[in-house]
Amino acid sequence: MKIDFTKFPCYTGIKKDIRIEMDIAESLGNAIYTNVPGIAASSLAHKIYSGKGEVDYDEREIRIIRDCTPLFSGVYADSINDYLDTKEKEEQG
Repeated sequence: MKIDFTKFPCYTGIKKDIRIEMDIAESLGNAIYTNVPGIAASSLAHKIYSGKGEVDYDEREIRIIRDCTPLFSGVYADSINDYLDTKEKEEQG
Protein backbone atom coordinates (compact mmCIF):
# COMPACT_ATOMS: atom_id res chain seq x y z
CA MET A 1 0.00 0.00 0.00
CA LYS A 2 1.43 3.38 -0.98
CA ILE A 3 0.99 6.18 1.55
CA ASP A 4 2.35 9.70 1.79
CA PHE A 5 2.46 10.54 5.49
CA THR A 6 3.77 14.03 4.67
CA LYS A 7 0.44 14.85 3.00
CA PHE A 8 -1.98 12.84 5.08
CA PRO A 9 -5.74 13.62 5.15
CA CYS A 10 -6.76 14.22 8.78
CA TYR A 11 -10.23 14.95 10.09
CA THR A 12 -10.73 18.34 11.69
CA GLY A 13 -13.38 17.24 14.19
CA ILE A 14 -15.83 14.70 15.47
CA LYS A 15 -18.22 15.17 12.54
CA LYS A 16 -15.54 13.78 10.21
CA ASP A 17 -16.91 15.90 7.39
CA ILE A 18 -13.76 17.93 6.71
CA ARG A 19 -10.21 16.72 6.23
CA ILE A 20 -7.06 18.76 5.98
CA GLU A 21 -3.71 17.68 4.63
CA MET A 22 -1.13 17.32 7.39
CA ASP A 23 2.44 16.11 7.70
CA ILE A 24 2.18 13.34 10.31
CA ALA A 25 5.41 11.53 9.38
CA GLU A 26 7.40 12.70 12.38
CA SER A 27 4.66 12.26 14.99
CA LEU A 28 3.66 8.82 13.71
CA GLY A 29 7.28 7.71 13.38
CA ASN A 30 8.03 8.92 16.92
CA ALA A 31 4.97 7.19 18.36
CA ILE A 32 5.96 3.87 16.82
CA TYR A 33 9.64 4.30 17.72
CA THR A 34 8.96 5.13 21.37
CA ASN A 35 6.01 2.82 22.09
CA VAL A 36 6.17 -0.29 19.93
CA PRO A 37 8.85 -2.88 20.72
CA GLY A 38 10.85 -4.79 18.12
CA ILE A 39 13.21 -4.24 15.24
CA ALA A 40 10.37 -4.30 12.70
CA ALA A 41 8.66 -1.41 14.48
CA SER A 42 11.92 0.51 14.75
CA SER A 43 12.61 0.04 11.04
CA LEU A 44 9.07 1.13 10.19
CA ALA A 45 9.38 4.23 12.38
CA HIS A 46 12.51 5.29 10.49
CA LYS A 47 10.88 4.50 7.15
CA ILE A 48 7.86 6.68 7.96
CA TYR A 49 9.98 9.50 9.37
CA SER A 50 12.37 9.66 6.41
CA GLY A 51 9.81 8.91 3.70
CA LYS A 52 9.35 11.53 1.02
CA GLY A 53 6.21 11.32 -1.08
CA GLU A 54 4.36 8.05 -1.50
CA VAL A 55 6.13 5.12 0.12
CA ASP A 56 5.10 1.47 -0.23
CA TYR A 57 4.18 -0.30 3.03
CA ASP A 58 3.61 -4.05 3.30
CA GLU A 59 0.90 -5.85 5.28
CA ARG A 60 3.12 -6.30 8.33
CA GLU A 61 3.93 -2.58 8.42
CA ILE A 62 0.26 -1.65 8.05
CA ARG A 63 -0.59 -3.97 10.94
CA ILE A 64 2.01 -2.22 13.14
CA ILE A 65 0.55 1.18 12.20
CA ARG A 66 -2.97 -0.01 13.03
CA ASP A 67 -1.79 -1.53 16.32
CA CYS A 68 -0.38 1.79 17.49
CA THR A 69 -3.43 3.96 16.72
CA PRO A 70 -4.78 3.62 20.30
CA LEU A 71 -1.81 5.80 21.32
CA PHE A 72 -3.41 8.78 19.58
CA SER A 73 -6.37 11.05 20.14
CA GLY A 74 -9.66 9.93 18.61
CA VAL A 75 -9.55 12.25 15.62
CA TYR A 76 -6.00 11.26 14.74
CA ALA A 77 -6.62 7.52 15.23
CA ASP A 78 -9.87 7.67 13.24
CA SER A 79 -8.12 9.53 10.43
CA ILE A 80 -5.48 6.82 10.16
CA ASN A 81 -7.83 3.85 10.48
CA ASP A 82 -10.44 5.24 8.07
CA TYR A 83 -7.75 6.10 5.52
CA LEU A 84 -6.25 2.61 5.74
CA ASP A 85 -9.71 1.01 5.44
CA THR A 86 -10.42 3.03 2.30
CA LYS A 87 -7.03 2.23 0.75
CA GLU A 88 -7.48 -1.50 1.43
CA LYS A 89 -10.92 -1.49 -0.20
CA GLU A 90 -9.54 0.34 -3.23
CA GLU A 91 -6.73 -2.17 -3.61
CA GLN A 92 -9.10 -5.12 -3.36
CA GLY A 93 -11.16 -3.74 -6.22
